[in-house]
Amino acid sequence: MKNQRWQEACDLALDGYRATAERPRRKAQAKERIIMLFKEYLAASARAPDYCLGPIVKCLITIGELELLWTQLWERLQNKSLYLQHITEHIENDNIHRVSPTISQALVEHWLEISPTKLEEIILKLDWTCLDLNQVLKAAKRYKLYRAQIYLNTHALNDYSSPLTELIPLVAQEPSAVGNSLLVYISSCLAGRGYPSGEIPTDIVQNVKHEVLRCLTSLHSN
Repeated sequence: MKNQRWQEACDLALDGYRATAERPRRKAQAKERIIMLFKEYLAASARAPDYCLGPIVKCLITIGELELLWTQLWERLQNKSLYLQHITEHIENDNIHRVSPTISQALVEHWLEISPTKLEEIILKLDWTCLDLNQVLKAAKRYKLYRAQIYLNTHALNDYSSPLTELIPLVAQEPSAVGNSLLVYISSCLAGRGYPSGEIPTDIVQNVKHEVLRCLTSLHSN
């Protein structure tokens, strides 16, 4: 730390944290050491806070100090896009499943500009409760992110029929993209599984199956 070799300092600090295993007192000390390292890093890198950003982000995620990640680090940065790329990598690797509302909105805007397809993968990895539903549902419909649209309708809105009534009419226009997503969705619902993963809550499984079958067999509908 004295020589500002942050990469090595982070590696050593994380090694020490992991080596504590199930010893609570030692683990708490190692965690405090990493928080101290983070504060030293912020103070020393005030003019160039992007330097060695990846290892610092990894440290905070490993010790579960996400609030420091969403507030003090985010507010200090000049290069927000680099930060968002590091956060994206940790979402993709299943290291985190929730981000703060501010970060989630910034993530959506960032990936909409670069790759809406990538954004869809991120949405499917995140807990929907940390997302701005209005923002992501609009993006999903505008950029034809069908899997994200189904995921948000079912998990956030508890609506299992809208994905069918809204997307089946689009099959003729984009048969492969929509059709594949719908087939997987329908088979998941009829098997009691969530989309794209997990399980439908047991108390509504039968209702969901009935609702999906009713939509598919209705003679007078969209």
